[in-house]
Amino acid sequence: MFFPFHDQDRFRNQLNSFFGEDFFKKFEPYFEQIHSHVNIYENEKEVCVLLAMPGVQGLEALTVDMKGDTMGIKGHVSLPMEGFTLLEEGIFQGEFSRVISFPALVVENKYQSFYKNGIFVFIFQKRVEEV
Repeated sequence: MFFPFHDQDRFRNQLNSFFGEDFFKKFEPYFEQIHSHVNIYENEKEVCVLLAMPGVQGLEALTVDMKGDTMGIKGHVSLPMEGFTLLEEGIFQGEFSRVISFPALVVENKYQSFYKNGIFVFIFQKRVEEV
């Protein structure tokens, strides 16, 4: 039986040796969404971001960087299973980073955040434009 992703590390190493070590780094933005599932909501006054990341050990394990209408988020996913050998990896593990664009400008350093049922929730106040 043919399993195209069964030996992907060996295949990646072969491609890296042919194209160079940085070959796959060019494609990371395209794969990034596979590793972080995000929903973005808004109402009249707020923007709400929900981020599902299994294996991240709470809000303190994330780094959040705000700039204008974007939020950069970084962290590390670890799913150790002591006494077992990993045979198939379908849940991403390792360092991740993601930039999330908001539908409106938000107040950068004033937001609510909490972790519930494996979901990170961030609620931002929209900026009020002065006329």
